[in-house]
Amino acid sequence: MPRASKRKAHVLSKDFPSTATARLAGFNSHPAFKVDYLESFLSRNPTGFAAKLKVASPRAFKLARAAVKRLIKDKARADGAAAVRVTMRSLVTAVAILADCARSSLKSYRPRAVDANETAGYAQTLDLVFDENGALYLETLLSVCGFVEGGNNDWKPACPEATSIFIGAHAHPTGTNPLQQVWTFPPGEVRAWLGGETPKLRQIASAQKATDSAVYAAAEIELGDIAHDATGLLPAYMLRNMLESKWIANNDVRLRAHAQIIPESVIVYIRNKTIAGAGGVQITVGAVAHIEFGWNGWARSKSPGDILSPLFKHHVAHAIERL
Repeated sequence: MPRASKRKAHVLSKDFPSTATARLAGFNSHPAFKVDYLESFLSRNPTGFAAKLKVASPRAFKLARAAVKRLIKDKARADGAAAVRVTMRSLVTAVAILADCARSSLKSYRPRAVDANETAGYAQTLDLVFDENGALYLETLLSVCGFVEGGNNDWKPACPEATSIFIGAHAHPTGTNPLQQVWTFPPGEVRAWLGGETPKLRQIASAQKATDSAVYAAAEIELGDIAHDATGLLPAYMLRNMLESKWIANNDVRLRAHAQIIPESVIVYIRNKTIAGAGGVQITVGAVAHIEFGWNGWARSKSPGDILSPLFKHHVAHAIERL
């Protein structure tokens, strides 16, 4: 007879999709387009992020409120309901591509092209093309996320939290945190430095590469009660981010390096996309968008016992909310 499995069955939260695949399948619009979030801007007494934005930038709040009214009116049109759903789903994918591109630009080292005396690294994503409707909805999304348009096709966050509302982990279709990147030492190097067997507290070497079952087991030990909500254990895609944030906060020996996007440095550029018309006239058919940003990083030079040091000599510390 086959042996019965001794693997612990984890009771998962009922409030979230159980896997990243299930989350992706049902992620049809950006969280900033959800009804409860939009209605918070229309209330006499704004709540949540709307209240924070009103205090940080009354102008940004006013523009966001106007964008919300336009969006609600657009969604209410019976003849355009299906088109709105398609555009919102496409926008989720487009923003995720930009966010992933930004995350992949983060490095565990100082790029050679960047002067050692810089305060931060700077990068930009690829250009992404939007059709006319997509471009309009992207601008609406930026407004309700707390971004304000400048005079050079640039959209800047009115407060640091606007960036996490726009491209934070909660806004990514697979739950990945685009604002942060973590690199770890191989398990063998960690064991060697610790002088023997890796303790159970450090049973996984990489939160992103470990299996879901390994993440659940590690979260029970390393995160304790915060790994659960009232209905069960949080899904693995959330726990991965939480584990990494805890490792960073504790300067865990597994960390070889980590890097974060500086929220207030993020700029979204949106330029008209045109095609040639009769008589040399340029006709606008959509827009091209990309994100530019600054980032800071910390790294250990050789071993888990080294101190995590800034990658830039004139590094300026930034308070980054753990997402």
